[in-house]
Amino acid sequence: GQRPARQGCVTSRDYYWNNHGEVGTIDDGLRGSVVYSYDRSGYLTGRSGQMYDHDRYYYDKAGNLLDNEGQGAVMSNRLPGCGRDRYGYNEWGELTTRRDQQLEWNAQGQLTRVISGNTETHYGYDALGRRTRKATYGRHTGHTARSRTDFVWEGFRLLQENVQQQGWRTYLYDAEQPYTPVASVTGRGESRQVWYYHTDVTGTPQEVTAADGTLVWAGYIRGFGENAADISNSGAYFHQPLRLPGQYFDDETGLHYNLFRYYAPECGRFVSQDPIGLAGGINLYSYAPNPIKWMDPLGLHDILADTDIVCRGGACSADSFKNGSGVAADANGKLSGISTQAKPNAGLETLSQPFKHNQIGVATVADIEKAGGTITLDGKLNSSNGSMMMNHATVDGLTAEQAEKLFRPTQPNPVPVEQRGPKRGC
Repeated sequence: GQRPARQGCVTSRDYYWNNHGEVGTIDDGLRGSVVYSYDRSGYLTGRSGQMYDHDRYYYDKAGNLLDNEGQGAVMSNRLPGCGRDRYGYNEWGELTTRRDQQLEWNAQGQLTRVISGNTETHYGYDALGRRTRKATYGRHTGHTARSRTDFVWEGFRLLQENVQQQGWRTYLYDAEQPYTPVASVTGRGESRQVWYYHTDVTGTPQEVTAADGTLVWAGYIRGFGENAADISNSGAYFHQPLRLPGQYFDDETGLHYNLFRYYAPECGRFVSQDPIGLAGGINLYSYAPNPIKWMDPLGLHDILADTDIVCRGGACSADSFKNGSGVAADANGKLSGISTQAKPNAGLETLSQPFKHNQIGVATVADIEKAGGTITLDGKLNSSNGSMMMNHATVDGLTAEQAEKLFRPTQPNPVPVEQRGPKRGC
């Protein structure tokens, strides 16, 4: 049966973490208890719960999500299909056929048109590659759009959308987690309404409530972001297209727009190759081994090499790690939430620039992982001044003493004092 939410709460969630810093169980007031399993490499391998089917996830050695354990080799990481859906690709590795859909791409690798049955949807982009509009037409009924949505951006984050016949919706985000929505605003003047978003640990919306606490939307989000069903206590349709961090659900295709790419939630992968090439890893279509913990809001998946460095500002003493902002310790003294800077192939000066400290602690990825730590690239906002720390990385799984040993002795900050500090903008 379904466990009721705590008394007085519309919904509630309790998280239980395993010894590897992974979500093991979620006790959810609406959806009951959900249990997650992983392999030794940290890949999500299963999910089961009171209101879910038991999902199993199989992978090949390149991290491609397979239909079953015995599936054959995937050539060039171009998955031939998922379930009953068959996929086709062009010479650039872009998906061209899926279900009853024909997908067309421009020379910049942007999806420009999808033909499906008697309709076709056109997509437009600005000079920065951000999608600014989409419109769906009847294939044989002239040039009047059946539906149209226009988008306004704040940097690389969706600020507003204008859905035909519904009006403008403005999104507000968490100050410290720039892709975690906290509210949206619709209407003007006396008709203005504020809707509140309730997310999981990655920032994926799970519920939306009205100002009076009425549940207007809740999703049943599968392991890789596919929403299996919508529910609502109000009985009315509520437009809620936000999915995994940075993703926007397109109901005309079932794909998720992920800024620089599109994502197919049914198979947990992108439908075109990574624009940054092998800098994003050897599999150019992969999203993340564990979407319950990892995120890729830009559709540009960075992978750290063993020799890449991780930087931390300040004295890097055990006490400074233990008492750091947002840091928590488990029963074994393992810390989570250690704030650092990291980026593939980045040098000391690049990673030291956001720190105003005179001293910088430096450790290699290999040494951190050898000590049992994990590193998550999760560019975030600095809550004190609203600036974006694009190279922010969170280190988990180390004791304070291990962290001190890894990051000391420190070395002088190579960045001139007047040039230090986070850069504004996102």
